[in-house]
Amino acid sequence: MPPSPALRRVRHLHAGPEHRRFCCELCENTAAPANALGLTADEARAMLADPLMVLVNHTCKMPDDYTFDTKECGSATAVNKTLQTAACDAFLSMQKAAAADGVTVWMQSGYRSVKYQTSLYERKTKYYLDKGYDNAAAREKAAAVVNPPGYSEHNCGLAADLNSPEHTGLDEGFEKTAAFRWLCEHAGDYGFILRYPKDAEDKTEIIYEPWHWRYVGVENAAKINASGLCFEDYIETLQSIAAEAESTGEEKVKILRFVCNSAVDMVDYLGVSGRQFSGRPGLRILTTKEGNLL
Repeated sequence: MPPSPALRRVRHLHAGPEHRRFCCELCENTAAPANALGLTADEARAMLADPLMVLVNHTCKMPDDYTFDTKECGSATAVNKTLQTAACDAFLSMQKAAAADGVTVWMQSGYRSVKYQTSLYERKTKYYLDKGYDNAAAREKAAAVVNPPGYSEHNCGLAADLNSPEHTGLDEGFEKTAAFRWLCEHAGDYGFILRYPKDAEDKTEIIYEPWHWRYVGVENAAKINASGLCFEDYIETLQSIAAEAESTGEEKVKILRFVCNSAVDMVDYLGVSGRQFSGRPGLRILTTKEGNLL
């Protein structure tokens, strides 16, 4: 059997008339995984477990045990002036950087309690009721503009509605401002993504909102922006990568050193659950990735 591609080198340790022993070192496959995001299953799982990557939308309610601290960073006229502490610190740094470039960015609405979200949703529902829609249709129309209570990103303290002196309204007019153009170029450097982009309404179930930005952390923002996917699609792809690995039993196991009786008894490193190796009985695994004896 030919040596596995994972073999880095083979070193002859001992030669005798009736016995040969070889020490072989293996390295984990470093080729990019064959999926849309180029992530391993472990990387996908880590991103999904990151509290900053929590998905909150019409069908995904914020977990009941999702807790956090908040800090104030809203403008003088802001209705909800706080964000999660990490998001707040990132926004203040971003705001300072924008100011250095001659651009003013304000945080107009951040963390909202579920109680406050309820009042917004009921108010929007009444707006459509007054226009003649029945209750079910009015609530459906309202949900396309304001998420129902418990299903809004603002409830988790990571969403920020931004505006500027150029355009104080929270509407599509913000798209035409220098502040929006600056954010599109630099917000990712501070961990923010445009949460509801154009042409993504079918996935987000929210209309295009150039004013609504979501904090996910710098590394996560870079990956999401590089993918070109909206947040729902990105999370769905992460889940698919993790689920596919679980269904196939894939598990990255890096063997650092092993001893075998002959150079032709090289281990066929499959890197799958159960550590399936082929080779004659002379094979003896010495250490695992963690360095523990087997």
